[in-house]
Amino acid sequence: MADNRDTRQILQDIENEQRTTSNAAQWSAAMGTINVAQQAKTNRINQQQLHEQRKTNKLLKEANRLHEQTLEEQQHTNAILEDMSGDISTIRNEVAQGTQELKKANNQLTQLTAASAEISRQLNIQNGLIAEVGDEVHQARVDQAYQFFAQWRQTPDGRVYTEWADRAQAWLERPTALLQRIIAAREKDAYAYAVAQLEKHRGEFGEDSIRYKQYPAKPLPPAPSQKYNRREDNLQKFGITVAILFLIGVIVYCIVGLRTIYQDYFGKPQGIFDTISLGIAFIIMIAIVSPFIIGAVWGIKKIIPQIGKTSKREAEREDAANAVAYQKILQQYQQTLADIDEKNRQIRAHYYSVVFPERRQRIMQKAWDTVMNKPLVWCTIDIEDTVLTIQQLVDNALFRPPAVNKLPELPDFSVRDDIVFPRTFSLNVREEIARICIEEAERRDSEQV
Repeated sequence: MADNRDTRQILQDIENEQRTTSNAAQWSAAMGTINVAQQAKTNRINQQQLHEQRKTNKLLKEANRLHEQTLEEQQHTNAILEDMSGDISTIRNEVAQGTQELKKANNQLTQLTAASAEISRQLNIQNGLIAEVGDEVHQARVDQAYQFFAQWRQTPDGRVYTEWADRAQAWLERPTALLQRIIAAREKDAYAYAVAQLEKHRGEFGEDSIRYKQYPAKPLPPAPSQKYNRREDNLQKFGITVAILFLIGVIVYCIVGLRTIYQDYFGKPQGIFDTISLGIAFIIMIAIVSPFIIGAVWGIKKIIPQIGKTSKREAEREDAANAVAYQKILQQYQQTLADIDEKNRQIRAHYYSVVFPERRQRIMQKAWDTVMNKPLVWCTIDIEDTVLTIQQLVDNALFRPPAVNKLPELPDFSVRDDIVFPRTFSLNVREEIARICIEEAERRDSEQV
């Protein structure tokens, strides 16, 4: 027993040693694998460190290069600044010199201004003297002309001119007065025609011709919501319909049920007694079922107002939202009206300050030209040219004595019988010529006497 136990013990020891050896081998293999992995990881880390070191060295080289470049640029900048400092000093000197020259120029300008003012004063004095001398010369010339004209009038030609001038002055009074009367009458006709044209074209430049901005239509208030009314009506109709259908259904159900029950127990009803019995039974069933009918109708009546209240609240909310939106629309509308009023005020002011006067003046000027520019031959001679020629000879005789052999005749004249009056306004001219004809006839009669 002891030997056997020793043998087993030995075998167990051997097995334990083998297991220990196997575990040691596995442990060694595992440790070897771990060491290999750690070694690989260490190598990878070393490679990364080398790579980072290379990058760091490369960055250091680049930083050194940039630093050297910066130093070179700084040296170049310092050199430029030194040059600029020299230039600035030169410019400062030039500016100081220019300032001194500018002061000198200002002093010279002040002196020149004073000299110019003195020259202007002297010129004004000289001009005054020249004007005085000119007035004296002109007066002397006029005096000399009067003396010469007075002496010339003593000569035979002068006496002939004096006689002609006296007759011319007397002759000029009559045609000049007639011309003034005809011109005044034509101006009255022109003014009357212009007023008539203004009245005719009043629609073109009156108040109605102003193109005002139109006012937009006022927005209408939103209509009350119809949801509540429509839904309430629909609910009422629905409730009544359900109640009626329910009542009809109950009645039909009672009739069919009674008839079926009666046939099952008593056979087909015969005679009036059976009919009365069915009617009594029907009334009894209706009495039994009536609480349910009343409850259903009562429930429907309770439900409908609640639904109606909900619909009414929705309608009120909708109406409130519409009212708020409408108030905003009204505010915008009022602002639009204010803007249009301001714009129309500007349009009206511009019209009456610019457009209206221009149109009125244009119409009146056209009417005036229509009347005044049309020729009116009313005299047997060209009275306007004749009067102008004779009047110029009389006015210029002082400085330019006319040749006696060129003195114009003082023609006799009268109003034409075949006057062609303009088709436009000529009422005043017609009346004035009629008065002139009467006066001329009276004058001729008095001369004959």
